[in-house]
Amino acid sequence: MSRLLLRGALAQAASVDPGKLAIVPGPFGKPRLEDSDIRFNLSHAPGCVILALSRRGEVGCDIEDARSLGLGYRDIAPSCLQECEMEYLAAAPDPRVGRDRFLAMFVEKEARLKALGAGLAVPPAGIRSAMKEPPFREATLACFRSGEGGSRVIAVCLPSGLEALELIACRYEGGRISPLEGRCYE
Repeated sequence: MSRLLLRGALAQAASVDPGKLAIVPGPFGKPRLEDSDIRFNLSHAPGCVILALSRRGEVGCDIEDARSLGLGYRDIAPSCLQECEMEYLAAAPDPRVGRDRFLAMFVEKEARLKALGAGLAVPPAGIRSAMKEPPFREATLACFRSGEGGSRVIAVCLPSGLEALELIACRYEGGRISPLEGRCYE
C-alpha cells in the first residue's frame, strides 16, 4: 500500500511514468528521487500511511498510534528524551496525558531526524523537541491528531515552510483506502 502511494504520488509530482522513477539512497540512506528536486518522506502505522512531498527542501514525517504504545512509553522515554523533557513528562497529571506528551515529543523528533536524513544515527535524546537551532531555526513543524480519540499522532518537519508541502495521509481497511482526517494542534 505505502509503496503504491509513494510511486503514484512521485510519478504525478515528477510527471513521469511510475515505472521510470529512480529512487536511490541518499548520503545517510534516506531514499530520494534521482535527478529531481522533489523530496519526500513516508511513515506508516497500523492501518494508515502518511507521505510528505516538497520541492523546497528535505522533509520528514512520522506517525505513531497511541493505542499500540499503551503505557510502554515509560520504558523507552529515558532513551529518547532529554532531562527537561523527562521532567515535563513526569509532571503529567495522569498516564494517558503522559503517553500523549511522550508521543508528541517523539514524533516531532523522529520527523526532524528524518528531515535531516540521519534517521536514528542521531539518537532522539540528542535533540530537544521544539528546538530552534540550526538546521531547524526556520523549520516549520505541524502536528496533527487523527483517529478515534486522537489516537494517531502525526508530525511533519519542513525546513522551508508548510506552503511548500504536499501531504497525503490515508487509512486503509479491508482493501479500501480513504483520506486520514485530523486536526492540527500546538
